[in-house]
Amino acid sequence: MVNMRRMILLLTACCTIIGGACCADEISARADSSSPVKRKKIIVLVSKGGNGHMAACNVLKESLPEYDIQVLNPFDIVSSFNVVKKVTANKLDGEQFYVTLVQHNLVRTASFLAKYPAPMFFHMRRNYFVKQIVKYLQKEKPDLLLSTIPYFDYAASTAAQRCNIPFLLVTLDANLYMWLGDFKKCRKNNNYITVAVKTPLVMQQLEKCNVDPCRIYEVGAPLRKDFFEHKDREKILAEWNLPRDKPLALIIRGGTGSSQLKLYVQTLRKLNRPLHLMVCVGRNAELARQIKKIPSEGTVSFTVIPFTQRISDLMAVADMIITQPSPNVCNEAMQSGVPLLIDLTGPCLFWEASTMDWIKARNAGAAFKKLKHLNRLVAECLEGKLKFSKTRDKEPRFNAEIKKLIHHILDEQSKKTVSNKTDELQCCSATPNLPVSPKGLKAHS
Repeated sequence: MVNMRRMILLLTACCTIIGGACCADEISARADSSSPVKRKKIIVLVSKGGNGHMAACNVLKESLPEYDIQVLNPFDIVSSFNVVKKVTANKLDGEQFYVTLVQHNLVRTASFLAKYPAPMFFHMRRNYFVKQIVKYLQKEKPDLLLSTIPYFDYAASTAAQRCNIPFLLVTLDANLYMWLGDFKKCRKNNNYITVAVKTPLVMQQLEKCNVDPCRIYEVGAPLRKDFFEHKDREKILAEWNLPRDKPLALIIRGGTGSSQLKLYVQTLRKLNRPLHLMVCVGRNAELARQIKKIPSEGTVSFTVIPFTQRISDLMAVADMIITQPSPNVCNEAMQSGVPLLIDLTGPCLFWEASTMDWIKARNAGAAFKKLKHLNRLVAECLEGKLKFSKTRDKEPRFNAEIKKLIHHILDEQSKKTVSNKTDELQCCSATPNLPVSPKGLKAHS
């Protein structure tokens, strides 16, 4: 009887201990499930040299709210080697110098510097850039390195490889010359590359760099969501004080503005038909003052438009857009379904000339090679003699494609990490090999 009581007490104690442990495990599991999940971090390399780079970065932020997006201008961590800063006594850095050249329409100089001295400089300093980016990655510990900036991509890819994270290059041009310097040496790296359109030139350039075709993704152009919104024409006209009884032509040369805009206004003033010009000067305040001094007489009038984030509204009410072959502006115009009149009257930035490949593929516009031909082309466009396609995407293709691609990249990386850890555990748990006696000799007992 005493033994029976002892057994019952012992069983009760065991059940209490086991039950308590189970409850503790359940409480712990609930606590773990309620704790916030750490978001994966993506570092995005950007440039302030052109509005297209920052626009692409903003689209990435819109598309990937579930990730921790951290923006980095690589020049900020390699500033001691910014040659232009030294030459200009810290008045301008390389990107600001480029912007100044474009604003003053010094296109040949900008193209020469971008095609020859710049690649040479980045080639000579590539190992230094790799070390600096590696230091930054080791400090921040991201899950993915993404670049929307040319020149730095060999260093970025190599640094990502050394830190055992994937590298995604999001290209923005129809000519990848500046994006692929030394990239042949990165063919064994964990790289992924996106292009807006797989044109023959782009695919030829990537093939020369031995890029695996399976790692090249056509994702469309990064466009802000406001380019896919329904637009209220009357509201936009009232907001900008634009005329309702005249056709509207949007004149734009990117966020930096250009002195070429002044020539457009002076030429189009001679057009003998009603037309109102929306002249987008960007951040170029001096250019705005110069254009406002031009007399507004006859049938052609104009409004000077400063830098605005709502360029999609102006494109929505425009009957045509006059611009240079800037990738960002042209992609926005094609999405807006507005005919493009492209200025090829002089030399353009060599990487922008290939944007005509995109425009021709979509039959979205025409080019003029002499300024005196501009008025005739505008008149033909207004009369409907030039037939252009006005097809546009209903949904932001880039947003969906880039999201899907980044999910895939990070899933693949997670599988590799799990596989590597499994291999390490198997290696550690394996029975160590015992020393074997040399053949022909007997082991001593």
